[in-house]
Amino acid sequence: MARAGLVDGLNISDDTTRGKCEDCILGRQTRRPFDGESDKDLDPLELVSFDLWGPSRIQSGGGKLYFMPVVDAGTSYKHGAFLSDKSDASTIAAFDAFRAKAESLTGQKICRLCTDRAYESAAWEEYCQRHGIVHEFTAPYSLAQNGLAERAIRTTMDDVRTLLRDSGLPHSYWAEAAAFSIDTQNLILSHRHPGKIPLESFSGRHQDVSHLRTFGAKCWAKIPTMNGALISGGSKLDNRGIECRFLGYTSGRGNYKVQDLTSRRVFISL
Repeated sequence: MARAGLVDGLNISDDTTRGKCEDCILGRQTRRPFDGESDKDLDPLELVSFDLWGPSRIQSGGGKLYFMPVVDAGTSYKHGAFLSDKSDASTIAAFDAFRAKAESLTGQKICRLCTDRAYESAAWEEYCQRHGIVHEFTAPYSLAQNGLAERAIRTTMDDVRTLLRDSGLPHSYWAEAAAFSIDTQNLILSHRHPGKIPLESFSGRHQDVSHLRTFGAKCWAKIPTMNGALISGGSKLDNRGIECRFLGYTSGRGNYKVQDLTSRRVFISL
């Protein structure tokens, strides 16, 4: 305004135009964008991160309130754990189950773990030292520094809402829907690694997806028999199956978890 002569009486000295005053800095301060480039050329388990979602207002059928996604940065492979509480004992037990499975499957060791400072405790420090894991923490109030886990939570919970609505199942099946979403995400391409699906990158084996089914679909579980009679004590003329809803997969391709919604009995269909 002064240079262009837009107004009269505006006299600016050199000292008043250098930088911002302290009041403006404190009153208008904003966070810089997280513009660092992520390293996509990592080996499996070179960098793993996790975070916690919850507590859910609705307890799952198995009594869980928290969802804990664990993400491998090198492959975009995801693992979902479900907890009743967020104590160190529960989170360490869930992570250790992932560690044992992942290290056995990949033949690698977890090198670095990224979390927020909620897990900066003596128990977690002892656990990481025992297994040779470097525990890295995000800066306070900087959720984007743990973007892999944060994105996994958002993507999975978006799926959960969609799956429950599409299937018509009650909200108490949110954990089953989340586990189904995680299993499916591991079998489709990710934006981070578009050339190979996460489970193949993680396990080193080409994957078959012919076993995939629709969440909440109607299905029928075989009731076991012994000497021609139902083990439940029914007569030989009773039905040999029971109507259920499909909830997800157990360990092993083609092993399905289905549930009778009347009695809430769970069947594993092989």
